[in-house]
Amino acid sequence: MVSGFVFFMLMLIEYIHVVRKGNFKVNIGKSKFLQVLFATFMGSLPGCMGTFAVVTLFTHRVVKFGSLIAVSLATFGDEAFIFFGTDPINALILTGILASIAIVTGIAFTLFEKNAPLDKNYPHFQTHKDDCHCKPVEGKFKLQLQKISISRAFLIAILLLIILSQFLGGGHAEATEHIHNEVVEHEHETVLNAHAHGLLSPETLVFIIVGIVILFIVLTVPEHFLTEHVWSHVLKKHFLPIFLWTFASIFLIQLLLSFYDPAHWIEENMNIVFLTAILIGLIPISGPHLIFISLFTGGLIPFSVLLINAVVQEGHGGLPLLAESKKDFFKMKAIKIGIALIIALAAYFFKF
Repeated sequence: MVSGFVFFMLMLIEYIHVVRKGNFKVNIGKSKFLQVLFATFMGSLPGCMGTFAVVTLFTHRVVKFGSLIAVSLATFGDEAFIFFGTDPINALILTGILASIAIVTGIAFTLFEKNAPLDKNYPHFQTHKDDCHCKPVEGKFKLQLQKISISRAFLIAILLLIILSQFLGGGHAEATEHIHNEVVEHEHETVLNAHAHGLLSPETLVFIIVGIVILFIVLTVPEHFLTEHVWSHVLKKHFLPIFLWTFASIFLIQLLLSFYDPAHWIEENMNIVFLTAILIGLIPISGPHLIFISLFTGGLIPFSVLLINAVVQEGHGGLPLLAESKKDFFKMKAIKIGIALIIALAAYFFKF
């Protein structure tokens, strides 16, 4: 279910991006405060797309360095999809804390930053000339089904299997497990509770609704969107690395737990754990940071370690900045390391 949710959200964000043609034409150049709020909002969106947008705006001098700091602090990359899929409550808490830190830090740096000339030509994401036809077009729906391609048919089949799995497998398994855990004499109440925690749970309903939306997108978009954006971008560049890193993280943790219980060592060596979270956070790609989400959801590390790693990292969002301005990239990382060290010291003394 988690992998399916990640795939759905990646496709949905890609579709919205393409329909909007990558434009972010908002009047943010006049207000420093609005710049920071906009950057924080974009960074809080799951994935790297929002961070890419603000980094592009920064390199074109549409927004200031404070906004760059804000977006890089608010985001924790593609890992957000996994975290929201496995533990949405703590994912929201982490997002809220990061957003608060981002706003305060972004405004603080913006207030002391010199005014630089802004580029009025708002930049665009890299889009293709065929992207303007990605909205559903009346009359083409039947034609696309009559001359359906292998890629579209394969995606439709996969999506149907993922959606139907919630009816045939996930909901029934959860309901059965819940029924066995209930007292026999309260049979009617038990069945109601089983349905509330199984097929009719809020998480499953949201999953099915989003899945149907994605199915509609696959049925209506032109072939260009499927080949260039779904296969080449979403699946190859985002979903596959996330899936592999998630599998590797879970496998390594389970292997470690089979031979050794790391809980005591982690508790006795929190300074090393904090340092490791910072060092891995320096890696400017999504994937390696998933280890901390797996450790946290497994109850092996406290929330503070996950927060420290999330503060330092920004997923793939830092790569365009590294290519455009290495000075700004390392300056940004240095500031984030400083914030992470403050959090680490507070966590060490106050034990959170």
